[in-house]
Amino acid sequence: MKNFLTIIACVFIGFSMQAQTPDAGLHKAIVAAKTKDAVKLTPEQLEPYVGGYEIQPGFVLNIFVKNGVLMSQATNQDAFEMIAKGNHKFMPVAFPANLTFIADENGNFTSMLLEQGGQEMEAKKIETKE
Repeated sequence: MKNFLTIIACVFIGFSMQAQTPDAGLHKAIVAAKTKDAVKLTPEQLEPYVGGYEIQPGFVLNIFVKNGVLMSQATNQDAFEMIAKGNHKFMPVAFPANLTFIADENGNFTSMLLEQGGQEMEAKKIETKE
């Protein structure tokens, strides 16, 4: 009986672990849902967002256009595709977050609001070295 219970426990743990394994199909469904109401912007329309936004000293979120898609890349991290949601709001395909770009009175984007993990952080646009 003890061996039987051990086997049942191992099977249950195995199923639990499998349920926590990332599912490529699930990820594709989440990305499809995110892109459903995406706003299509041209590379020219994306260009004003381009630049470095300093989240904290030494930690910059670089925004750039690659193959007609807006991308974001934080210091020492991978780059991620961004989806336009309208009204200067974007969200990364890879993880839950929102970026809202803020323009000055002349229409130039001078900062960005990053919402992620229940926190909001404003990042000022800075001069970056190419």
